[in-house]
Amino acid sequence: MKDLLRRIKNEFIIFSRNMFVKKQHLLKRPAQTAIEKKTIKKLFSFFRGRKINVFEYGCGYSTLYYAQYLYKNGYDFEWHCIDNSDDWFNKMKDMIKSKGFCRNVFIYLRSFIPFWEKYGLEIFEKVKAMKCDELRPTLDAERDYIDFPATIASKFDVIFVDGRFRRRVLLRLQECLKEGGVVVLHDAHKGHYHSSLKEYPYSIFIDGGKAYPFQYVNNAIWFGSMDNKDLIDRIKKGF
Repeated sequence: MKDLLRRIKNEFIIFSRNMFVKKQHLLKRPAQTAIEKKTIKKLFSFFRGRKINVFEYGCGYSTLYYAQYLYKNGYDFEWHCIDNSDDWFNKMKDMIKSKGFCRNVFIYLRSFIPFWEKYGLEIFEKVKAMKCDELRPTLDAERDYIDFPATIASKFDVIFVDGRFRRRVLLRLQECLKEGGVVVLHDAHKGHYHSSLKEYPYSIFIDGGKAYPFQYVNNAIWFGSMDNKDLIDRIKKGF
């Protein structure tokens, strides 16, 4: 009986998660909780009064959502984002154009398949158990994707990490930040990303709460900076 109840609960949790993701997709909203969105919007307020340069790994509805927020609230901003999917890149390019953000949002493509396809869907569970070194980038496009922010002339106030090779990306970003810049890691509740976080002297995890009923582990976002202790302290205090 206990096994049956546990199985029913697990299936309900999976159903709830899938429904949450589907709902956000239909609404064209980022798959984030209200707390996460509120915290990121507050982060932008720290840079108000000057042009904000943003970079994002893994473009998506968060790109459109926050670009629209910045635009509506009178921010001067420039948003660069990169993706690895040809199909998604083309869809995003069309959505960015339809929203009229072509002067503010710039999208780039370095095309390669995700790791679970690279190693075969039939061994997905094995892939999750592989060591970090076994999942290292092996293709030129993968390495170009990781290094891409360094090829842009300007450095960045805010860098969102929400795409592929997150651990390696986090190790690469220190030189891409402006003085006082901040890195934001999405899905920070996933422990396999944490090995790279120690490279940032000032950092904080924020509990984002649950995105759907009975979620096993609350969402979390992580903020890290090389030199902006004041901002990290303000985030800790809720700004």
